[in-house]
Amino acid sequence: MDLNIAFIDNFDKLVHLVMYAALTYSIIKESKIKDKFLTKYFYIFSISTIFGGAMEILQNYFPPRTASWGDFIADAIGSALPLVIITFLRIYDYGHKQNGKADGAEPN
Repeated sequence: MDLNIAFIDNFDKLVHLVMYAALTYSIIKESKIKDKFLTKYFYIFSISTIFGGAMEILQNYFPPRTASWGDFIADAIGSALPLVIITFLRIYDYGHKQNGKADGAEPN
């Protein structure tokens, strides 16, 4: 059985999303930015999204590649996804620490 994923509509958008999510997560883990939480994430999101936009623009100069707004939007969503997930995890963890539930401890 030959599985051809090219028949899936807009599969390349999913690939863009995953690639830029991985890029953004890598930047988060390696970042030495000492600014506040949201400022740091704004910088990281900006870097990833600008890089995605630049890659889309540069594709016009390398035929048969072409730029695509859909790809750029998938890049931006992929750039935002790890930031949103990590933010929700931090909020969830903070809430559990406030209630005394962190690290398996039960509240009194």
